Amino acid sequence: MVPESTGGSTGEPTREPTTDGDAKRDGEEPRRFQFDPGRRRDLTSPRYSRFVGMMKLLLPLMALGLVVAVVIWPNEFREATGFHLSYDTPDDGSAAELTMLHPRYLGTDARNRPFVVTADRATQDPKDQRNVTLLQLQADMATADGRWFTIMADKGVYHQQRQQLRLQGPINLFSDQGYEFTAQIADIDLKAGRAVSDQPVRGQGPFGTLQADRMEVDDFGQRLLFMGNVKMRVMAPARGGRG
Repeated sequence: MVPESTGGSTGEPTREPTTDGDAKRDGEEPRRFQFDPGRRRDLTSPRYSRFVGMMKLLLPLMALGLVVAVVIWPNEFREATGFHLSYDTPDDGSAAELTMLHPRYLGTDARNRPFVVTADRATQDPKDQRNVTLLQLQADMATADGRWFTIMADKGVYHQQRQQLRLQGPINLFSDQGYEFTAQIADIDLKAGRAVSDQPVRGQGPFGTLQADRMEVDDFGQRLLFMGNVKMRVMAPARGGRG
């Protein structure tokens, strides 16, 4: 069957194409190839599909490479010894400082105990890139026997090399033993598992309530030391069988 012309103007059947040489020998003008849109789509469709598939793979890789370059080029923003940084979404920080949303700092202390520091926002100090200002942060520390200690603060400055946090209040400290303390300023040494506050603190726990001028927390909350004008109110345990 001879295909019909797709032009729709003459209705004449399409003749087989010949070369210019054949047309000259026959005394006729060279015949032109008939344009067939359907045939062109058939030829280009596999090529276009391969191109789309390749772009689906390359574009995410290019975007990832760009994000990594933006984050790592100003500074590696990570320590080589057991400290890693991850984040969800980069923010529109200026060229002078690096700002990120929802960062997560993972590390281990001197005794290989894990800790994690999370925050709503982190901004690297352009003058000292080892310092990172954290907003709405939380530090979680755990011991080998499963005990934990958590510190929450509105603001803090994290020194990446020293693994130390300088917190500004209000600061809340919690432990799995039922203790809860509040302070306005505290220094946290994540590498040593130690927290110190030289400002008045208040707290409560299974023993009752307590307030003091200073506080030290060692061994990830396993040992508490209060100093200066210590006042404690001990609550007697409830006796069973009585209302």
